[in-house]
Amino acid sequence: MSGQGLNNEPRKTPFLHYAEWFEVAESIDPQPQAAAFATSSAEAMPSVRMVLVRHWGEQGFDVFTDLRSGKSRDISSNPRAELNWHWKGLGAQVRVSGSVISIPSAEVEQYWSGRPRESQISASVSNQSAPIEDRLALDRNREKFVETINNDEKILLPDNWGGFRVVPVRFEFWVHDDYRFHHRIEYRTTSRGWRTQILQP
Repeated sequence: MSGQGLNNEPRKTPFLHYAEWFEVAESIDPQPQAAAFATSSAEAMPSVRMVLVRHWGEQGFDVFTDLRSGKSRDISSNPRAELNWHWKGLGAQVRVSGSVISIPSAEVEQYWSGRPRESQISASVSNQSAPIEDRLALDRNREKFVETINNDEKILLPDNWGGFRVVPVRFEFWVHDDYRFHHRIEYRTTSRGWRTQILQP
């Protein structure tokens, strides 16, 4: 059975294609913005983790994170990455690869101010990916931080927190079909706009 009747014909731009699919994914997936985010270190060691793509548009796809994290270190030395959304219920996936730039500070601040307070606290006390002796030590750090702020006090954006934008140069839209006879469409950016082609399964 093919992927839930999804239309995988070329659109004018891959962003229109993504928008249509994402709208369908929102109707059946509790977290459609979740994507695998692949980076590579200066030594060409690959690394991948699941992230939430909070904003997207023709300017790119945004991921917010601790700037001391592994992904941040990778990006600082090799500013290229790929995102992969797999919507199992749709029998579909989307891959987006491209260069990575820092999200402007004003946009980071705007996103931070809209985060749940508990999430702001978590980001403020955690040095993402750094080792710690045990979970209790992390809990104590959190408790100490909470003691320093009032219930209604604004939690400021930490200096070590920001975001990255994947600026696409390539999209691939994949739809499942029986017997591995899948449907694949690729978009690549050129000086004349987006070029599309069908890929064999």
